[in-house]
Order: sequence, then structure tokens, then C-alpha cells
Amino acid sequence: MQLDRLVIRLRPRGPWEAIDLGVRLYQRHFTATLWPWLLLAVPFGTVIALLFPQHDWVLALLLWWLKPLWDRLFLAVYSRGLFGEQPRLADTLRHFRASLRPGLLWQLTLGRFDPRRSFTLPVYQLERLGGRRRRTRISGLARRAGSQAGWLTLVGIHLEWVVTLGLYGLILMLLPESLTEDLLGQFFSDESPLWTGMLSNASYVLVLAIVEPLYVATGFMLYINRRVELEAWDLEIGLRRLVDRLAPVARAAALVLLVITVPAGGLRAATEGAGDETPERVMQQVLADPVFGHTEERTYWLPKFDFQFKKDDKSTPDAPLIDRILVLELLRGLLIALTAGALLWLLLRLARQPRDGAPEETLPPEVLMGLDITPESLPDDPFAEARRLWQAGQQRAALALLYRATISRLVHDQGLSVQDGDTEGDLLRRSRPVLEAEAWHCLQQLTHAWQQVAYAH
Repeated sequence: MQLDRLVIRLRPRGPWEAIDLGVRLYQRHFTATLWPWLLLAVPFGTVIALLFPQHDWVLALLLWWLKPLWDRLFLAVYSRGLFGEQPRLADTLRHFRASLRPGLLWQLTLGRFDPRRSFTLPVYQLERLGGRRRRTRISGLARRAGSQAGWLTLVGIHLEWVVTLGLYGLILMLLPESLTEDLLGQFFSDESPLWTGMLSNASYVLVLAIVEPLYVATGFMLYINRRVELEAWDLEIGLRRLVDRLAPVARAAALVLLVITVPAGGLRAATEGAGDETPERVMQQVLADPVFGHTEERTYWLPKFDFQFKKDDKSTPDAPLIDRILVLELLRGLLIALTAGALLWLLLRLARQPRDGAPEETLPPEVLMGLDITPESLPDDPFAEARRLWQAGQQRAALALLYRATISRLVHDQGLSVQDGDTEGDLLRRSRPVLEAEAWHCLQQLTHAWQQVAYAH
């Protein structure tokens, strides 16, 4: 899996934040899911309507029951769109045909009423697991997101009804008054006109084109978020980028070391090549040359070095000297390489500092999780104000004020380091080393109460 091609920023998110990200994925690829769906649903609906002309409910029932099949079409779009591809119609249909085999029979029979259907679909379609491995995988993924996946299905059911009723209302507004006088009665009568059944089925096809891709996209991003948490995809991407950023530095250091050590290697090679012939033989060859073939005697004053070599030592005194030269050359190359690396590290540190030379000051965010945590936004006595709101029946506002005041005190008074994208769980993890056990337990209870009120679960 090429994680560097992902179009989203990889980081652990809360389940509801991951669902929000799925909505953005749905918006980005809405047309890429609409046309393949219509290309499959319209011929399918036409065939079923011709086979059961007097039973228009058969088509609606089949469209509803085969939702796990249609979901695979939408996931084929999102799984490639997440990696920056622009899915084309032919490619989508080809991937859809290839994804029909793993687990489809189970999802259309005993697994049809799985409340986590969109969350577990990637395990069937993308990971292609089966049997015990699939059950173990789903159990691990659902450990911290299973309840949110169930709530997602419940919200999708209600959203489907809302869109259906809204579409019916729009149709009633557009039809002439002469046709809408007894339209509701015609829909539920045994002798309803043929056009009412066709209109109902066509409306349901459009409803599925709107709601079902949203359900699949949000469940898919919930699945991706769990894999980021379990497999540390964000750390893997960070390490890859760090390696890519340091690769030019490593190549430059290797080049410097190579240039420095080449003379030493050449000297060793020359020495080894010269060692193939003895000094006596070389001397005889030189003396045999006519240019050097004469003898001349001269007298010089030289210091005596007899104490360094024995009279009967047959080894050449130059060998230890050459070895010392080689060692010194290697040490010099290593010293220069270390110096160059230290200078390069210093230049990188200087480049990251501000141009004016002042140290960077990281300011805490003003808004965290949609809450204003600046001290100026709080009343003089937040706890008294929260008590007044609670007694006035405004429990949600009271909890929000208490939670905001607590975060503001942690950030501005105790210096807790937070980031813009932190969630309630991130705040609990960051504050645990800072707070005492009793204070952290109180913060945990307040966070849990705020989540119950804010997210209504």
C-alpha cells in the first residue's frame, strides 16, 4: 500500500471526526459514484419492472436487500479516490466486477443485518479475508469504533427516510394539482395506476444514489482511522519523509568521505604494486641503464640511525612508515567527514530559526474542538456561572463552560501543550503526566459527561 499517495493527512482521529472526514470524501467523489450507480440500477430496475409489472414493491425490496452489493460499487470508487486517483467509469465497473467474490454471499444472507456493514465492508472487499482471520480482524477493528459504526447505520436509516419524504414532497409540489388530489390514496390502494409505482421506484433509486454512498464513505473512513491507530501509518509516513529529507545529506557526506579516502587507497595500491619486486632487483635494473650506469662518490654529514634497526634485519624500514601514513590518512578523512557533518547540522539548525534571530514562540490555539479557550472569553467566576446555568435548566451550556474553563486553565496556567486538531482523548493523554491522579480522574469524568451531552450518545 503506497501510503505516501494518500490525499488526507494521516493522524489518529476520534471516531466522529473520522466520520466527518468521510463526508468530505463523499462530496469530492459524488459524481464518480452517481454515474456507475445509475448505469447499474436503471437496467436492473427496468428488467424487474418488466418481470413484475403488477408488483412494484418487488423492485424496492430487491434494491434494499442488495445494498451490500451496491456498497461494493461505491467502495471501489472511494478506495482508489483516497489515493489521489480520479476513478473513471470503465475502471470503476472493472474493479466492481473483481470485488464480487469475497464474502458477498454471507453479506446477502446471514450478514445482511449487520449494523456495522459499511465499517466491516473493507475487510471483505479490500483485505479479502475469510473465516477465523476475518472474524479476528473485525473484532480488533471494532474494539474502539464498533459502537460508532452501529450509530452510523442507525443515522443512515433515518436519513434515508428523511430524503425519501423530502423527495416525495418535491414531486408533489411539481405535479399538477389535478394529479395530486388523491395521490396518497393511490399509492396505497390495490388498484393504483402504473405510473405511481414507477414514480416510487424511480424516487427510491435517486434516494439510494444520495444516501448510500454517504453511508459507505463514512464507514470507510472510520475503518481507515482504526488502521491508522492500530498500524501507526502516520509514524510510517513521517519516517519515510524523514529518510527522503536526509537522503541528500547522506549522499553528500558519502561523497566527501569517498573523495578524502581515495588518496589513501591509491597510496596503498601503489605500495602493494611496488611490493611485487624486491629492492635489490629494482636497483640492479636502474644501474643497468646507461643513463645511471656510472658510479660517483660523495661525502655527506648525516645523523646515525643505527639504533632504530638491527644489522641483520632483512625487512625494509619503509613498511612501518607507510602503514603509519595510511592510518593517518584514514584518521584525517574521518575527522574531515565528522567536521563536515557537524557544519551541515549546524547550518540546518540555523536555517530553521527565524530570520530575526529571535526564538520561535509557539502560541496555544484559541479554539480547540470548536470551543473558545482564551481566558478573555470566560467569565470572572466560571464555576459560579456554570452553577447558575445548571440551576436555570441549561445543563449543556453549564457543562460546556466548565469544560472550556478547565481546558483554558490547563493550557494557559499550567502550560499544557496542545495542538489545533486535538480531541477529547488527546487532551486526556496529554494531561495525564501533568495532573495528579485525583485531578486527572475528575477531568476524565468531566470529559465523559461533556461527550455524553455534546454528541448525544
